[in-house]
Amino acid sequence: MNPSLYIEKILTDTLGLDLASMGKGFMERTQEGLLKKSGCSSLEDYVTRLKLSPGEKEKIIEAVVVPETWFFRDRGPFDYLKFYLLDQGKQKTSKEKIRILSVPCSTGEEPYSIVMTLLEAGMSPKEFTVDAVDLSENALRIARGGKYGKGSFRGMTEEMRGSYFHQEDEDRKVRISEQVVSGVRFYRDNLLRPSSMPQMQTYHVIFCRNLLIYMHIKAKETAFSHIDRLLRPGGMLIAGHAEVLFWRQRGYLLVDHPRSFALRKPLGKEEGSCIPSPLPAPGRGEMHLRREAERGGSLGTVEKSQVLIAPQADFKKHDQEGGGMEFMIQARSLADRGKMEEALSVCRRYLEADQPCAEVYYLMGLIHESCDRDTEAEECYRKSLYLDPDHFETLIHAGLMYERRHDHEKAALLKNRLTRIERQRHDNGN
Repeated sequence: MNPSLYIEKILTDTLGLDLASMGKGFMERTQEGLLKKSGCSSLEDYVTRLKLSPGEKEKIIEAVVVPETWFFRDRGPFDYLKFYLLDQGKQKTSKEKIRILSVPCSTGEEPYSIVMTLLEAGMSPKEFTVDAVDLSENALRIARGGKYGKGSFRGMTEEMRGSYFHQEDEDRKVRISEQVVSGVRFYRDNLLRPSSMPQMQTYHVIFCRNLLIYMHIKAKETAFSHIDRLLRPGGMLIAGHAEVLFWRQRGYLLVDHPRSFALRKPLGKEEGSCIPSPLPAPGRGEMHLRREAERGGSLGTVEKSQVLIAPQADFKKHDQEGGGMEFMIQARSLADRGKMEEALSVCRRYLEADQPCAEVYYLMGLIHESCDRDTEAEECYRKSLYLDPDHFETLIHAGLMYERRHDHEKAALLKNRLTRIERQRHDNGN
């Protein structure tokens, strides 16, 4: 097998990556990085080593999977978790412990945030169990160590930080309290294995955010089958913003709670089943989809063990000339650091210097929406769809925005357009 194809197969089989959507130059950058770290003079030599040493495969996974997350990232899901447990009285329905799963858990910030949410809600550690799963051994090592730098605290109040962390001056890192650490059980596993997580019981709540957006369809279905098996009927799934449509297509019911991106698994046949829809989940364009951030927050970097890539832009002419990619990297990088107005300024300068572009207006819409400026976001989404009526990411984000505003007529129009696009993709085998 061609050396490049051999490495591609590892990525598609182990991580389920849809390489067609990974962005221009992804494989070239990946291979160059692997060669540099290995010291091999050629890709052929590296693949020979790879075949002889099983441990080299793990290095490929660790090279591609890069943790990028922080405590209480996207505050909405954690606010909803507290609401779900307290206002709905879920913790009082029986003497059974509340069971919550975080997958993938990356370096631990999400499951630890879950534990802190439960403790702040007044629950005792004896009343809940939090399990956390990830494929990356390096990420799990950091998670179990419970020590974090300042970049992990972008979503946390000083009050909570003072309650659950203490400074360790020797390495300028902060250690999370033993009360929180002891509340999480970490496991290494891969949702794409046919027998993934066989030892796990079912859960009342599963956090599975931004895992599916890079996967090819077969990998998504495998991951879906495991998550659906592990979530109790009536249980809550916390998905990524871009993944809501995928789960709704498979029978899950959207929860009407702002910015939670929560869905409920149907109880039974009377609510419909969770059999996958004949339509595939969104494919190539999904990697552009980003969360709806809270005010002043960030957007653009996929949380969890994210794939280290530069976001791909559908610029056509611009991408061919090489300028579009650099622009998108700059604008998204600014937005991810919370510099929303600077990111918008970059977008406007790009539009002034070049022709109108659907992808640029889409990004501007995301930024405005993250700052609670729905009117401006709607105008940008409208311009994006004017330039490209089938711009998949704009259709999803605009549709979710209309649903949140209870503008069901506009939401239905966009949903119908999405369905048509998905059917066309399915018919074309994409």
